[in-house]
Amino acid sequence: MKNIYLFILSFVFITSANSQVIRYTLMDVDSKDREKFETALANKTKIYNGKKGQQEVYTFSITSGKDVYKYVRVVVNESFGDFGNYQRNTSEGVKYFRKNVGPYAENLGSYFMKLNKAASYTPNNDEFQKDVNFRRVYLYDYKDSHREDFWRFRIRYKKALEKMGGKRMGVLTCLSGCAGNKVMVRYHFNDPKDDEDFLGKNLSKLVETYNEIFGEDSYKVDIQRMWNSLESKRVWHEVRRNKLSSPF
Repeated sequence: MKNIYLFILSFVFITSANSQVIRYTLMDVDSKDREKFETALANKTKIYNGKKGQQEVYTFSITSGKDVYKYVRVVVNESFGDFGNYQRNTSEGVKYFRKNVGPYAENLGSYFMKLNKAASYTPNNDEFQKDVNFRRVYLYDYKDSHREDFWRFRIRYKKALEKMGGKRMGVLTCLSGCAGNKVMVRYHFNDPKDDEDFLGKNLSKLVETYNEIFGEDSYKVDIQRMWNSLESKRVWHEVRRNKLSSPF
């Protein structure tokens, strides 16, 4: 059994190498400044993040939880090293943001997260979906002593989702800025109804598929081990703001 767990962990590390990295920044904007903030950010995005080859940056509004009404800015690169690109970090776009957008927003902190391909799923042979603007987001913190239990479930869950043809799911591990073993799981939907339909109508099918692949009652056993592995868990929803984001 120990060898199986070591294999899983090695697989996670290898397939996570050289994969997409994001900077996830939480921002608070006073209600009286939101219109000015969004106008300035829309202009910045149109000029500096709206064309092919420009830095990809996406903006979300948080719609639930303790950070409701706050904004999230997600900067996307192919590797962590790309964030050290001098040209990008001193670009006119950055200067524009600092001068015209920054005065209206309070930066509440950022962290870097790396896509874990072994646990993530994009349907239709990894074809990017352009119409999924609604996110259900989970933030987990797992115990060092239960690392194997956490990743065993997440990797198996991806395989079951892939077989049954589920919705897009991104799993990201924290590289920097987080306390503990933080993992973000992002489910992509069209809207709240799409979210509700998937969880309500497909959970039993997912459990059935999981058990078909890994054995009778394996879902029940594995998810209980995963729950026991956690230090904490948070869940909230986000909506992508199209005018404040790079086009897909």
